[in-house]
Amino acid sequence: MKTNKNELLGIFLIIMAGITWGANGTIPSALAPKEASTIAIGASRIVFTGLLMAIMLLLKDGLSAFKLTSKNKGIFLAATGLIFYQFSFYTAIKLTGVTISTMITIGSSTIFAGIIGLIFFKEKLTKKWSISTLMALTGCLLLSISNNGNTSYTFSAHGIILSFLTGVSYSIIGAGLRLEGDGSFKSLAMSFLLSGCVGLPILLLTGASWILTPSGISTVLIISLFTTIIPYLFFFKGINRIPLGKAYTLSLTEPLTAWILSSLILGERLSIIGIIGVILLSFAIILLACEKK
Repeated sequence: MKTNKNELLGIFLIIMAGITWGANGTIPSALAPKEASTIAIGASRIVFTGLLMAIMLLLKDGLSAFKLTSKNKGIFLAATGLIFYQFSFYTAIKLTGVTISTMITIGSSTIFAGIIGLIFFKEKLTKKWSISTLMALTGCLLLSISNNGNTSYTFSAHGIILSFLTGVSYSIIGAGLRLEGDGSFKSLAMSFLLSGCVGLPILLLTGASWILTPSGISTVLIISLFTTIIPYLFFFKGINRIPLGKAYTLSLTEPLTAWILSSLILGERLSIIGIIGVILLSFAIILLACEKK
């Protein structure tokens, strides 16, 4: 049976989300002022994304759109995932580097998302998903044990643990958006607005003066618009069209993009082992994208 157009669109949207997400770690590392801590960068991302999405929601649906009830459990769940994701991700990058932290985060999230989809949404884990995910995790492992050809790289147990925590948080975001299930922009916007409200006092406490510098403004605008709002719109529209586990495995276009950008912009280089890992990741994505029902 051929894959229907709705699922093909979902596959395309998730892949595009991964590609645009791929710049999420590299841009702050390259542009953010030195005085900006990783926690401050993560907080600024959800604060400004929440603010921009709230403005968009207000213009689109008016004040009535901001009303939440006990039925909006998915929004609160997604907001929780967003909060933990921001603060663990940027700290993990600082400790382990862009490539390794991204690989562990996304690699582990495929497993967590598959399990969540199976338990809570009764989504079957297909044979091709299992093979693709195994290949992807092997690729992530090879990338993690390679030193990126970077002599400044040092092993960090805390960074790796935080990367796994980020993977859990990432899968919770998707589960929350799937649980909400109405496909409206409100679900996404309110998730970010709630997480932004939590992030605001953290941003103020960790210092926000760096945002007023040219590099600070550029960093915040880029990570809010280009690496958050745009990919999450892709992700949000795609995740209700395909199984949760499949969506997260396809989003492995993110670490591939991160590898390309970190090599070109930050000068991080992969060893032969790392290159093999990238190849395995590429095959995993292609195999799953070509899966038919």
